[in-house]
Amino acid sequence: MLTAPPADAATRHAPPLLARVSGTPTAPAEAAGGGGKTLRFASHQARPVLNVEPHGGYMLIEVDDWDGEGFRSPTYAARSMREDRLLNVSRFFFTPTSERFAWLVDNGFPPAPSIGPWCDAQIDAAIAAEARRSAA
Repeated sequence: MLTAPPADAATRHAPPLLARVSGTPTAPAEAAGGGGKTLRFASHQARPVLNVEPHGGYMLIEVDDWDGEGFRSPTYAARSMREDRLLNVSRFFFTPTSERFAWLVDNGFPPAPSIGPWCDAQIDAAIAAEARRSAA
C-alpha cells in the first residue's frame, strides 16, 4: 500500500514524495488484485531511474513509499505521456535493469505468476524462457 510517513517521522526524514494525482484501475489491474494500476504521480514527486533505458514509450520512475514506521522503500512505475503504470514488483527483491523493465513493458505489465509481486528471479526466468523459445 502506498502511504505517507507518520507525523513523528516527518521531522526525521525528508518529506513524503508519494501522492496520487489521479487513479483509475485498469482491467488487468483488477484481475491482478490491484497491480498495474493507471495513475499519475505529481512530476516533482517522481524521479527517473537513470540506469534504466526508456522502452516502448515508457520510462521507469521511482517514488518514495513510506511504511508505518517511517522507513522508505522505492515504488516503481512506468511513465508514458498519458499515464503512470504502477509496477507490481517486490519492494525488497526487485532491482531495476533495462532488460527487466523492457520485459515488463513488452508483456503489458503482467500480473505476477504467484502470490506476491514480481521479483528479480521470476522476471529473469521469464526472460530466459522467452530467449529459449526464440532460439528454437
